[in-house]
Amino acid sequence: MRHNLPQQPRGGYLDVAGKSGPTFRDRELSPMKLLCLRRLLWAATALMLLTAPLRADDVADFYRGKRISLVIGYGSGGGYDLYARLLGRFIGTHIPGNPTIVPQNMPGAGSRSAANWLYTIAPKDGTVIACLGQATPTDQALSQPGVRFAAEKFN
Repeated sequence: MRHNLPQQPRGGYLDVAGKSGPTFRDRELSPMKLLCLRRLLWAATALMLLTAPLRADDVADFYRGKRISLVIGYGSGGGYDLYARLLGRFIGTHIPGNPTIVPQNMPGAGSRSAANWLYTIAPKDGTVIACLGQATPTDQALSQPGVRFAAEKFN
């Protein structure tokens, strides 16, 4: 049994009525459209290249000469302390403006007290970062006593 379905032509397509039409590759752009497309591409590229350094300079100007406090949620000498101090030693060179990183330990309640301080008291201007226990966000999810932070609002 043979079906009378229209065959798809090479390099084209079939519309609803079964007629073939050109593909995108078969269409030619007029010289005027090509010129407009090129100008648009150049303008977009120039805009991206000119605005990118401006944003980086703003961040570098903000952090230049500043101190960033690195709050460590555990006492000195432990694993988190070693990890955070190692991070603090090198992270300043990767932040625009090369700020000074000052580690400070804030032990208590498995870093919950540091998380509470970070959420309620610490300045929210990017001059304080923290190294907290990896289970600290679950304290809120498990409704642990003494949690005064919203883990989803840390950034």
